[in-house]
Amino acid sequence: MVFPWGKISPGELPEQALLREIEEELCITVKIDDVEFVTEIVAPSHDYSDMVNLHVYKTNSLKGFVPSAEISEIRWFPLSEVSYMAPAVIMVLEVLDGDV
Repeated sequence: MVFPWGKISPGELPEQALLREIEEELCITVKIDDVEFVTEIVAPSHDYSDMVNLHVYKTNSLKGFVPSAEISEIRWFPLSEVSYMAPAVIMVLEVLDGDV
């Protein structure tokens, strides 16, 4: 399981990378005014080989998205299926669950 994500390009702000990645991976356009910064998380990658730094945002503007780029399928997982999730993703979900 992955969220839309990507590396921040040189000279790019995290918010700019967020909007670019959402458009590239989900084929929708989201405006910066429609996203809210939640937190920044540093946690292990899926295979625990390194640490990842995640800038976490939330929005209610993800309507009509379709998989694109390296995303082959979109589906919902119950929060109990953590075996599919990287430790960093689990941490994000825990933060968001307390924020919803």
